[in-house]
Amino acid sequence: MADAKRPIAITVIGYVSLFFACFMILGNIISYIIIKSHEANSSSFILQESPHRYIKIAAFLSVLFGVFLLKASIDFLKLRAWARKAIEIISWVWIVYVAGLIVFITVRYFMVGDGNLLAIPLIIMGIIMASMGAIPSIAIIYLLRSRSIKDVFGNKTSQETTNK
Repeated sequence: MADAKRPIAITVIGYVSLFFACFMILGNIISYIIIKSHEANSSSFILQESPHRYIKIAAFLSVLFGVFLLKASIDFLKLRAWARKAIEIISWVWIVYVAGLIVFITVRYFMVGDGNLLAIPLIIMGIIMASMGAIPSIAIIYLLRSRSIKDVFGNKTSQETTNK
């Protein structure tokens, strides 16, 4: 009966978050396996260069982050108030990450690069692709802050505390 009042945005956000969490977990596990196999087969693997040596740690942390997002997504679909806050925070973190990555790549190219202006279209394409990653997060934050979703989670929270 509580599902009759559930806005469709809750279901969409929950399943999009579930998909993203599974994609993050599987993608980073595969990345870690590939890195380990290349390390075992090559003594001059790229990981020995300074910016790339932390890639295994980043993959491991991304898997943990994905597991947390998976748990939050499942609990979001169960209308748990903490999960709404967690998904909003994760969305903000993702936006900051994407913005930071764009700045890092651009600055790194112009500081370390050979000054080849033909790579500017690649930077622009990278900015567009990164924006495509940030736009869904902006939409999720907007929807999570909407009155209809806040009301569902607000009523659920007050009902749980009343029943205890």
